[in-house]
Amino acid sequence: MPIFLAAVVLLALVFFSRFWAAKPEVYAHDFLPAETNFYYEWSSKDSFDENVAKYNLFDATIGDEQLNKVATIVGPEFSQVEELIWFRVEGRTDDAYLLRFADLEREYLVTLAEKNEDWFFYVPAPDILFIGPDEAMAQMVSSFVISRFTVNHSRDGVNLYWQIDKAPEFLESLSSLLLPLASSRDSFVNFTDHSIDFWQPRNASTTKSKALKFNQAKIPSRFDLAFGFNASSTDGFDKFIASNVILPHFDNLPYQNLSNEELRTGFLSNAAIISSEDAWLLLSKEDWQSKAIDLIQNLQLNEVERVLPDGTLYTELVASQEPAVLRHDFAGQTYWQIDNLYGFSAAGNYYLSNQVEMIENIMTSEAVFSNLWSNCLKNDKEIGDFVDIKTDYLTDGLLKDYFIENNIVNLGLFSYQNYTVEGIKLCF
Repeated sequence: MPIFLAAVVLLALVFFSRFWAAKPEVYAHDFLPAETNFYYEWSSKDSFDENVAKYNLFDATIGDEQLNKVATIVGPEFSQVEELIWFRVEGRTDDAYLLRFADLEREYLVTLAEKNEDWFFYVPAPDILFIGPDEAMAQMVSSFVISRFTVNHSRDGVNLYWQIDKAPEFLESLSSLLLPLASSRDSFVNFTDHSIDFWQPRNASTTKSKALKFNQAKIPSRFDLAFGFNASSTDGFDKFIASNVILPHFDNLPYQNLSNEELRTGFLSNAAIISSEDAWLLLSKEDWQSKAIDLIQNLQLNEVERVLPDGTLYTELVASQEPAVLRHDFAGQTYWQIDNLYGFSAAGNYYLSNQVEMIENIMTSEAVFSNLWSNCLKNDKEIGDFVDIKTDYLTDGLLKDYFIENNIVNLGLFSYQNYTVEGIKLCF
């Protein structure tokens, strides 16, 4: 055994000396094997204390167990670890780890190998340490960056990757939750104290464009709720929002009497809705004026007495005559009024509201839609569906109770895409 141990230590030192001369900026994440089918990454020292348990999406104690396991192997030098990845590879069920140290010393590594005979250690680059069951897995450590693991990768918080059809047991419930949204087997999630981000690689040849086209449209200076949908929004997503957010919240919306299909095709396709107390605002790339006239006629019905051929009297509800369109000037611009609805257009964006104050606010506001996600998503992301709501405005139930319990006062939920990925991000 001493001869074997000495040979292992000598082999490790050969690897060490090969790479120790220079210290380029590298990360443990850069050395994941191409055969990796699952990883759980603590991207920084701060993320070791990331409270992923509060999200209740999977058994977070599993991650804590792995942290403690590695800390036991590494010993006091664990305080020098700045990044840690627990991973598995295709065809094997045993665990392996990649660590990035602030300063990984040769003398420490010799001691580490002597104290942990059941583990194989390998240094593929300065300050990067592989810990695994055997040399065969160490040989899988990549000498070049695997591109699919770098796309949309975050160096903040906790990152997970797995194949959604082969999820580790502790991720099976999360996989079931995400499966209806999945378009690829490669699934990624990033958890931070202020967001949850789920994404997958985008297949540009089969993925429909999901981008809303009014990122630079104006928004009111203040509001309680905003949400928007596009024509390619999924049935499940927009119907859920319509039933659980729109209808319970907007008691005074004019389309309360419309059918779900009219609601979806008329207002949940390439449109956004904003509310502030009793005021609401609709935004679209299509002129609202004709729809406003239809709404007024649909909702203002007159009772007309009719007589059947047999002399029977009956009452028929007849739509009112087309209302007049009034024009008003404000702040050097013009908006129109049809009954109690008000409309305005600027830069190819059309606005409709039930309150003149909301329209006049829009006409003078300098805030734009992209402000909603500027602190949540990078500029290269195109927004699809989104919801931005104060927790107090959620309808009573478990969802509202959960967010209040975790002191989350405002939520932003965005579907997004760029040339390489598509995903859904929750920010709070």
